[in-house]
Amino acid sequence: RNERAAHKNECELEVVTCGREDTEDPTLFCTHLAERRFMSPHANECEYRPVPCAHCKRKVSARHTAEHERHCEERRVLCDDCGARVLERNLPEHREVHCGKGSFRCEFQKYGCAERGTRAELERHCADDAARHLRLVMLQLDAQHEKYARWYAEVDGVKEAVAERVRADDEVVAAVNAEVRRGEDEGKGE
Repeated sequence: RNERAAHKNECELEVVTCGREDTEDPTLFCTHLAERRFMSPHANECEYRPVPCAHCKRKVSARHTAEHERHCEERRVLCDDCGARVLERNLPEHREVHCGKGSFRCEFQKYGCAERGTRAELERHCADDAARHLRLVMLQLDAQHEKYARWYAEVDGVKEAVAERVRADDEVVAAVNAEVRRGEDEGKGE
């Protein structure tokens, strides 16, 4: 009798149920029926077989793997701004604080500040270096004032040259008018 029971538990021709449990809902299980000798190939294809998540390595039933990996807490995504791989749940903070570490320029760069860093570092930099930034802006304004002064002087020179030319032309026009009147007066007198 014991031999028969032992054989029944190992018999390759006995029809058995896979019975593998679902990792997400233990009330569900694989109902695949086959002879015991065909269960080994089924085990590699069973939709209830545990598969490690590519992100968190947790074992998930194959039938849930794609969905789990789409919403996995450990899923990393590529930041479009700097190309870093970041946990998806941390992407907003990454973009706000860490993105492009060292690749952002100070907002006073157009005035000559060469500082670079994260947004948080630059915020601190702007607070700490406000006086230096003010000096850079003042130097830029002074340079603009000098440039405008030269431009205004040039414009004034052009205006004076035009006014001189207009006066000279007025004199020529007055002389021509006088000549025309004289010619008309002489023509009347004949």
